[in-house]
Parts: sequence; structure tokens; C-alpha cells
Amino acid sequence: MVKPVSLPRLLGSLTSLALLLGGTTVLAQQVTKPADSDKPESEEAVFIPIEYRTPPWQVSVGVRISGKAKVKFSNLGFIPNQNVYPGPDPAATAAEKETDAYKSAQTYVAAYGRTYDDGAIYPDSTQSLNSDGTTYTKVEPTDGKTNYWNFTSASQIVDLPSGGKALALHAYAVNSDGAEENASKNSSLAWDIEVSRELGSNRRMSWGLLFGAGISDINCKTGATIKAKLHTLTDYYSLEGVTLPTDYSNGTSYLGIEERYAYTYKLNDDGSYASDASGNPIPVYLYDDKGDKIKVWTTAERIPTDPNAAPRTDKSEDTASLDVVGHWEVKGAYMTARFGPYFAYQLAHWLAVRASAGLTFTVIGADFRVDESAYIPAKAAYMSLNTDNYSSDPTVSGILGYFASGEVDAFLTNRTGVFLGASHESFQRDIGIWFYGHRADISLSSGTVLRTGITTRF
Repeated sequence: MVKPVSLPRLLGSLTSLALLLGGTTVLAQQVTKPADSDKPESEEAVFIPIEYRTPPWQVSVGVRISGKAKVKFSNLGFIPNQNVYPGPDPAATAAEKETDAYKSAQTYVAAYGRTYDDGAIYPDSTQSLNSDGTTYTKVEPTDGKTNYWNFTSASQIVDLPSGGKALALHAYAVNSDGAEENASKNSSLAWDIEVSRELGSNRRMSWGLLFGAGISDINCKTGATIKAKLHTLTDYYSLEGVTLPTDYSNGTSYLGIEERYAYTYKLNDDGSYASDASGNPIPVYLYDDKGDKIKVWTTAERIPTDPNAAPRTDKSEDTASLDVVGHWEVKGAYMTARFGPYFAYQLAHWLAVRASAGLTFTVIGADFRVDESAYIPAKAAYMSLNTDNYSSDPTVSGILGYFASGEVDAFLTNRTGVFLGASHESFQRDIGIWFYGHRADISLSSGTVLRTGITTRF
């Protein structure tokens, strides 16, 4: 039998159900709402970080301050005589006469003769008139002598120790007494460029390869008056059987001995010379009893084509007596290329340091310029040597070395900035240039090189 529901029992059951439902609601609210959030959902912000990556290529363009260039000029005061050709020594040994050099020189002498500062001995110029009386042909001498020679002073007629007289002809030159001079050029600004490529990186460190090049000029010059020695070559030509003029104080010349037909000139009735349509006198040839034209020779003295009266002398004075006024200069440029790895460290977003090392290759190109002159009392004239009269290519040389450098890069924007750096470059520095016995030794100063300019990334 069911008992009727009483009011106290009903109220107790309802109260228990209400408490149960109330606890469930609170628990649900605690699970679904974040414990640490006390802001409305509309005010919540979401942050997504963005990382900036620098471009891999970097180009730096600027200037460099390199070390000194030094030049040592040596064997100064050597002035060869370019205006004479005494030819080979007739007293050369049999073996020397078989050399190609001697034969070539003798061939030249046979064609053009021997020339000196105070005279000359030329090939014979004897000519013979053809039978038609109109043209001349050369007569080849068979006596080893020539009619075509000259000298400048009576002092050149000398007495030989063996007796008789000879004509002394001289060729002068200036020999160095070992004089040296030095010149240098101070440090100067020059262009520099460097290209690098990043190969890898982490948070602050990066690394890669670089290639750079810098160019500097060379201009070292100096001038001075130095001492040098007079060099004299003397050849002696026999005057045996030669009748010299009564007065040869100023020397003499014999030019153009020839065989020709004797003639006079046609006269007009009034005693004046008749002339042809061109105004030239009309020759009248002379004939002998047989009706043949009479041949005559001009009078001239003949001497040997080769010096043979006494041995040739060829020597320099013992004490330097000549003053040589000189100017010497080396002018050119050198380019140093460098290649190697680099490492960079980012100190801040706008500031980085770089270190690198590797190999260098330096190419040097330079001209050696010489200007010397000396007064030669024996010939009462100046002798000079000047490279302006000669064309020559610059001397070029390549040199390997190494470098180590460091720099600071300060970026004004993400891509562009400025840099300041220093490097040590070391390479074999000496190169020698020759010109007519003169020598210039170039020494390029390696060591610290300063660099600065602008840099950009791309």
C-alpha cells in the first residue's frame, strides 16, 4: 500500500534535485571558460613572427690607400754612340771571322763603309764613262782601297811607331761609372672593388666567398748630375804613298774619283759659252791622233778600306771625368686581385664585422724612361740618350701572394651601407727593367692597405 506524499518529504526531494543541478552548472562553467582570461574575447590578439633574411650577394666599391713604390736606378751614365759604325775589328781571330755576326758586319761595311765621329771611310766610288760618252758605270776596285774618305782635323795624322803616317779615326761613347739613384712615391688613393656571395648562415654568423681587386699607380722619378767615363775606339788607316794637301788643318775629303773623257765647252763667236735649249753649256770632246776620245782621271788619293796600319784600341778612361745630366723615371700601374673565403658576424641589425683571407695575384705594367746627355770635349759636341726616340712596350709581370683582412659594415638601410677595413697583402715585390744597359728595380711596398667606401646587398 502506497503512502500518500507528505509536504515535508516533497520539499526535501526538490531541494536535493536543485542542489544537484546547480553543482553541475558550476562545474560546466569552470571547464569551458579559461582560468587565466579576464578579458572579453574581442580584445584577444594573435602574433605571427616574421624573420628577415639578408640578400646573398654583396658588392663594395670604394678607395684604397696602399703602400709606397720604390725604384732603384743603377748603371746610370751609359750613352752608346748611335751615329757611328766602325765595323768589325780586322784583327779578329780566324774563329771570330767565321761567326755569323762578323760576316754580317763585314757585309754591311762593304756596302756602306765605316763611320766615325771625326771622319769616314766609304766604299770606292770610281766610275767609268761608257763608250757612247753619255753614262757612267761603277768600277769595282781591286786594290782594297777607296777614293771616298774624309777626316776633320790635322791632329788625326799621326806617326806610327814602325814609321810612316796613319790617319786615326775615333768613335766615342760614354760608359757608366756605376752611378745609382733612388726614387719613391708615397701612399695614394686608388680604386677598389669587392664582390662576395653568401654560402651559408645561422642566427648571427654567415660565410661565403669573395673576389676583389684594387689598382694603384707607379710614378717614381728623379734627376741628378753624375760622373761617367769617356770610352774611345780608335782605328788607324795607312797613308803610305798618299800625298796629302798642303793645308789640311781642317781635314779634307776625297769624293768621286772617276774616269771620264776630256772635253772643253763650245764658244760663241764673241767668246761666250754656247748653251743648249735648257741653258746648259755644250761640251766639246777632245780626240787623239787616232780619232778616239781622250780619257782622263780626276786626281784623288786612295787609302785602305779597312784599318790596318796599327791595331785597333778600344778602352775607357780610368777616372770618370764626364758630367752626365740625367733624368730617370718609372711610370705605370699595378692591379692586385684577391680571392678567398670570408666569415661575417652580425653584431646588430645594422652592424656587422667580416674577416677574410686567401690568395692574391698582382700584375705590374711599367715603362722605364731615360734622358741623359754629356758634353764630349774630344768631338766638341753633346751625346745624348733619350727613350722618347724609341718605341717600346711596357714591361709586364705577374706575382702571387696572400692577404688577410678585416672590416666593419654599417648599414643605413637593409641593403645599403658603408664599410671601413684594413688588410695585409704580401707578395714578391721586385721587378727589373732594362734599357740600353740602364736598370730600374721596382719594389712595391706590401703590408697594411686601408679600404673604405659604400656597400650594397642584392
